[in-house]
Amino acid sequence: MNLLLQLALDMALAAVPAVGFALLFSVPRRMLGYCAIGGAVGHGLRFLLLHGGIPIEWATLVAASVGGRTFKTMSASRQTSA
Repeated sequence: MNLLLQLALDMALAAVPAVGFALLFSVPRRMLGYCAIGGAVGHGLRFLLLHGGIPIEWATLVAASVGGRTFKTMSASRQTSA
């Protein structure tokens, strides 16, 4: 299967549990799209790092750090709590 197709499928499937956890923790409805994007981007980055040969521990650390910093910055610009 093509790498881009695998990446798109991985990101689409990662968005589903991200929204599920957001609903579980009572995130406002207007923020659910951002949660889906965050889950998809973080998991997509991890997928690419793993595909590039990075060990799973480092790939997870980098993806979580990048995602956390990105969405912390976004929450400040949208005046929501992070």
